Amino acid sequence: MIAAQRPLVQSLLDGVARIGADPPGITREAYGRGENEAMALLAGAAQALDLDCSFDAGANLTMRWPGTDPEAAPLVVGSHLDSVVQGGNFDGAAGVIAGLAAVAALQSSGVRPRAGIEVMALRCEEAVWFGLGLIGSRSLLARLPAGALDLPHARSGLTLGQSIAACGGDPARLASGVPLRDPKTLGAYLEVHIEQAPQLIEAGQPVAICLANPGNVRHPRIRITGEDAHTGLPHRFRRDAALAGAEFALALERLWLEEDRAGRPMAVTIGRFHTLADRHAMTVVPGQFELSLDLRAYDPAHLAQLEARLQAIAAEVGAARDVT
Repeated sequence: MIAAQRPLVQSLLDGVARIGADPPGITREAYGRGENEAMALLAGAAQALDLDCSFDAGANLTMRWPGTDPEAAPLVVGSHLDSVVQGGNFDGAAGVIAGLAAVAALQSSGVRPRAGIEVMALRCEEAVWFGLGLIGSRSLLARLPAGALDLPHARSGLTLGQSIAACGGDPARLASGVPLRDPKTLGAYLEVHIEQAPQLIEAGQPVAICLANPGNVRHPRIRITGEDAHTGLPHRFRRDAALAGAEFALALERLWLEEDRAGRPMAVTIGRFHTLADRHAMTVVPGQFELSLDLRAYDPAHLAQLEARLQAIAAEVGAARDVT
């Protein structure tokens, strides 16, 4: 039943890959051309399956296949279509396309479930575009933080509110704080997602059930300030911000390994790590250094402990290297 849908799945995956082609990966900007075109492609496929398609005030796409009982709460299957810059084509898109494939398989077998199925393509899951992730989901449930609609897009410079409006959404409706959907009216939510590690391959397993999603603490711009100096300055006089950044990063890795050994899963990602290109040179001791930090853990209390450890490490490195 499912195997028969491979041509449909391959066609749609190939289609969204062409839309976002950006070698060596794909780039589909949230609330931009790539995400919009991917949504149009999948809406067309849904209509070919006789699904009813609509966009809500957050510009999320819902593709509905009614069940036999109109009173039964629907099963929602979905994910997102935006990507990070030069990301993977299956991230997000596979979850939306899997929903369409499941509906097509049920239709081909003549099965009509009691509860309807809603396939959702949620906007802007990736935090890279506005510095805030899960925007489509947050919009749906009235969970956008204060000021979110004024956040600028990383490329266009348009605010989130302007970007939503440009895609046919209604930012004023989102600003009202009223959910677009009542969670109590949804029977269940299922998201098929690629594994972002080779653990299943390592275990020889084709699929697994995710039991939890990690929370995160993000520091988009950490600035370390020391003092610019000539390369001839002896070590004891240096206030080298770059070496402080390196020491800070390695201390966080040691913390990560320590937590792993103790059976407390976490993750640290330093996505940006640099001196100032317009100010520093090969023969200048850098007095300023910047980095970004994403800290993740599954338990809120553990995450709070890790953030406290992070702050303590920053204070120790700062004192040892005379930087702030």
